[in-house]
Parts: sequence; structure tokens; C-alpha cells
Amino acid sequence: GWEAGGGQTVAQNRLDTMSTILDEGSSDGAAYAVIDNTPSYTETLETYKRGFALVNNRTQFIIRDEFETKSDTPYEVYTYYHLRDSINVTVNADKKSLTLKSGNAMCLVTFESDIPDFEVGVMDAVGHEASNCYQAGEVGYQNFSSTYNKVYFHAENVTGGHITAIYTPITKSTSLTIPEIRALADWDEYLTDTPSGEKCNIIVNDITGNKVNITTNGSLTGDKTLILAAYSDGELIDAEFIDAELIDVELKTTSLAKGTTDFTFDGFNSTGATEVKFFVWENMTTLTPIYKPKQ
Repeated sequence: GWEAGGGQTVAQNRLDTMSTILDEGSSDGAAYAVIDNTPSYTETLETYKRGFALVNNRTQFIIRDEFETKSDTPYEVYTYYHLRDSINVTVNADKKSLTLKSGNAMCLVTFESDIPDFEVGVMDAVGHEASNCYQAGEVGYQNFSSTYNKVYFHAENVTGGHITAIYTPITKSTSLTIPEIRALADWDEYLTDTPSGEKCNIIVNDITGNKVNITTNGSLTGDKTLILAAYSDGELIDAEFIDAELIDVELKTTSLAKGTTDFTFDGFNSTGATEVKFFVWENMTTLTPIYKPKQ
């Protein structure tokens, strides 16, 4: 939820509206969706978008709000995140992060914003006194305090900005870092991010003739072996893999940098092939696969 009060103006969270999906995407390591919440806050907000994302091999969760007010008059802003009261919430000393605990599971919630002097905390799950969900009998009245708590983000003198909450699980082997904070317009970049502690992913965008277009989501240092292979009904055409004497397969070595790159395999001939595949190995000695296509 999102509530704002300033002077005589209050952002009414209208309950008779629908939020439309503006953007969405999915990959093996991430997924996201961005919705337009503006219709629910038409009295006060010019725009209000909210995004939800699973990142870093879907091990971390992000909620991001981006909003702009209709007036230059500053507002006092609260944004809320409901949690069942069985989850223990500890406000950390910086008042910018929380630790959640339920049974043996723990989670760090870190907040980031361009709004200065914000603080986070926890309260009963009742509406703010400036909200249309405050008084009993009103439409949308909130009184879930017996089963829920509210985590809140609070700031004053606000005319717009962004609020991001990052949820990171805490385990004995936790080595996750806070992911790069991105504007909602750039969330498609999460789909090709390097998972924390892992080698970068490689996405094959296109194979045409002897040319391959790939995107890497991080730099790989040192020479890597790139292979374009022609198959006929599942069999590598005239190739000896162990001796690396791959007939109709051209080998290259290169350092792969982050970004999109075209590679040309001179001499590659896929005549008679029913399938062409692209591989990347660490080197020709260990044959460690960095990228191999899904079967």
C-alpha cells in the first residue's frame, strides 16, 4: 500500500481500479513484472509504477516503486509491506534495513531510495489516520493486526522518487551481495545478469550460416574456446571430439567481454546438417563447459 498526506490533500487508495501490466520478462536466472498503479491514486499522483523481480538465480526478491506527485507541495509518505505476525521483525540500527525471522528461516530486507532521511519500521496492520482505510465502517478498513504486521517506509517533504526493497535470504552459506539497483525501465537487464559467485551466462541470440551472435552478462577473462558444431540427426558430422580434429567445425580462442558480440567461423560448413549448436569451453585441456545449449 501507499499513502500520502500533505496540507488538505490525501492520496486515496481507490479500491475500484485495475492495475495493468506494463512490462514483464523471464529467464533461467530471473523474472520480473512492472505494473501501473496510477489509477488507484489519481487524486494525488501523476504516475505510480511498481515492479516485482526475482534476481540472482531467483534467490533474491525486489519490490520497487517509482512515483511522481501532481503537485509541488511536499507530502509525508508511507509505503507498506504486510507480513504475517508469525514473522519476527527486527529493525536494524541504521533504520534502513530489517531482519525477518520465521522458524529457522531468516531474511535481510534492505531499502534504497533517492528520498533523503527516510526510515523504516514495523507497526500494527491498521490504516494510517490520513487514509480512507482508517476508520471502522469505511470502505477498505484495515484491521488485520491479529494476523498481520506492517513494515513501513516513511519520509517527509516528498514530491516524487523511487523506493526499492531488496529481500535477501540469510543462510550459513550466504554469499549473496545486494544486486545492482535499476530503474524499472531497465529491468530487462536483470534477465542477463551474472549470478553472484557464478560464471557469467551466455545467451545465443542467432546462428545464421557461419555467424553467431551472442550476449554475455559479464566478462570472462583469459582465452576461451568457442565451438560451432554441425549435427545430422544428433550425430556430429565427420568430427573427432577427443582429438579435437573437428571436421567442419572451426575453433577460435578469445576473451569474452560483457555485451553483445558477433563471431564468424571461417570455413564452417553446415551442409547436410539438421542442427547447429554453439559451445564455449574454458580451454581445450580441461574441456570445462562454460556454455552448452540445452538438450
